[in-house]
Parts: sequence; structure tokens; C-alpha cells
Amino acid sequence: MRIRGHGGTVSVGYRVVLTLGDWTLTRTALGSSSTYALTADCEVVDTFWSQRRPMALRLHMGNRVWEWANVNPDLGEQSLAATMIGAPLIH
Repeated sequence: MRIRGHGGTVSVGYRVVLTLGDWTLTRTALGSSSTYALTADCEVVDTFWSQRRPMALRLHMGNRVWEWANVNPDLGEQSLAATMIGAPLIH
């Protein structure tokens, strides 16, 4: 499964650290420990808070939000890559 979208946030606590632009989410493993790989463009980055952990990831999908807690992304200058284990909280 591969999904492409635009928009989302990465936060530490209540503080938004990154605002996401275009992203691609791929489910790389199935079963009770589903694994997802994300690549994304970052539109806004708070360089101070982007060094803090743990982070929460929220991807906007229409009128829904897919959310993972305790994400440890690899950050480039204007990009993000992350692997999430387990199903997202969808709300």
C-alpha cells in the first residue's frame, strides 16, 4: 500500500516542530506489527525543537488524521524520513 498526500505536523509535546508538505507513506510489513515508511518535504522547521524527542507525527488525509506517537525521524535540511511500527491512531 502506498499513499501520497500533503500536509501534516510533527510535534514535541504541544509544540509543532515541523510542518509537512508533500509526503509518501508506504506500508512495508503486514500483520500485528505493521510497519510504515514515510518520506516527506518539510515546509517549516523549528531547528531548536527538531532536536528533541520523542515526537508525534500527524498526517492529514482528507477529513481524517493518522497519528503515531514516539516517532524518531531522520531529518534532512528540508526533508524527513521515518519508520513507524504499529497501526496509526485514526481520528
